[in-house]
Amino acid sequence: AHNQRVTEPDALIDDGYTFGGWFINKELTTVYSSTATLNEDTTIYAYWTEENKPGDFTYSGTSAITVSAYKGTSTTMWIPAYIAGVPVTTIPASAFKNQTNLIKVVVPDFITTLGYGIFAGCTSIEELTVPFIPYHTLDNLFYESNSQYSDNQHVPASLKKVSITSEETIKNYSFQKCKYIEEINIPANVTSIGYDAFYECSALLRLNSEVDGVFNVPEGVTEIKAYAFYNCLLVEIVNTGESLSSIGNYAFTGCKSLVQFTIPETVETIGEYAFSGCISITKINSTMDGELNIPFGVKTINTCAFKGLANITKVYIPNSVTDCGYGVFEGCNSIEEMILPFASRRFTDDYDLNYRTFDSLFVTSSYSNWKNTHVPSSIRKVTITKQTIISEATFYNCQYIEEITIPSATTSIGPSAFYGCSALVRLNSTTDGVFNVPDGVKVIKSSLFYNCLLAETINISNSATTIESYA
Repeated sequence: AHNQRVTEPDALIDDGYTFGGWFINKELTTVYSSTATLNEDTTIYAYWTEENKPGDFTYSGTSAITVSAYKGTSTTMWIPAYIAGVPVTTIPASAFKNQTNLIKVVVPDFITTLGYGIFAGCTSIEELTVPFIPYHTLDNLFYESNSQYSDNQHVPASLKKVSITSEETIKNYSFQKCKYIEEINIPANVTSIGYDAFYECSALLRLNSEVDGVFNVPEGVTEIKAYAFYNCLLVEIVNTGESLSSIGNYAFTGCKSLVQFTIPETVETIGEYAFSGCISITKINSTMDGELNIPFGVKTINTCAFKGLANITKVYIPNSVTDCGYGVFEGCNSIEEMILPFASRRFTDDYDLNYRTFDSLFVTSSYSNWKNTHVPSSIRKVTITKQTIISEATFYNCQYIEEITIPSATTSIGPSAFYGCSALVRLNSTTDGVFNVPDGVKVIKSSLFYNCLLAETINISNSATTIESYA
């Protein structure tokens, strides 16, 4: 097996014990990974945790065991995975009701049925391990009927740590408003995080992590749905895998402590308000503070996706992006430089100028206007990489921008495109005072450079045919 991957052995079964995994050191601190390449003889170590004895429980069944009550006195209840070699598969409703002495509970992976309210009235539980969350929300483990409370209001305030061991999908509302839980662990094979899954988990410090402020989203997750981490106030760093394809609407809205985020190259869609209100973010897809770099592969950035990111100074959007929603960068009032494929929400021939101007990137639709009154005064440099038809009034009255670069393949620049750009000192040029109009532009439209006070030399093609009034 030299320089090859070796699949880890199956879990070992022993009555009275729960298998805890394979490790590569005797201290049991480093988990063995079946994806690791072996290039020498390697010893791996197993460990088990002792369960409560069968006599601590009321149970029944021959081919599958149902545990219906706890009779023990320990504050830790570790339900056996097997009793007399038979798997424990079912815990009925209200099984452990009002066991107020319980502090730690572990439910084994073989369980396939968890009834309503099995921990109803268990007001002292601090740590809970279960294979899955039944009926969508954690509340159903603490409430004796199908809970209509997606805000998990029956989950005890004592509960600080929850581990899910077998779930492949974190269901909608699973932990919504579980505002006392500090640590959650979910399986490595999870592929989807549902709507509102961790909505307003305001005390959550660790997700699949031993480090405060770090959320590790499993590498196989393909979608983070709307509101998934809304108002998770204590998250600082989010790590995701290369399977992620979409970040839902409001997914990280209000995560006020979030300082950095890496968007994988596999992501195609960034939802509305996805990072809105993440006021501490200093970088996205960058090692440099102040930079926001959208990876190539993203196609759509929706309305107000990055609203209020006041620490961002430089923005890069690749040519793969074809559509931006209104106000993608609303409230990003420190941006100094932008590199983007087009100078508005998208390139469009819509009659309404409000859809075509730079302003549309900085304010929602109701207030966008062709006079660009919402463009931050901090912006000094804009580079357009793809749009070859610059629309009418695109940069109208952008009086703080000093340098604009448009594609050399540009064929048309609309009337008043640079009207009132009184600080503009370079157009397609590295020399102050020089404006170079791309050779493909044949008509210099009306009011194109009206009140561009710093232009000293304007170079146009010898093949230009018309210079309109007030150009």
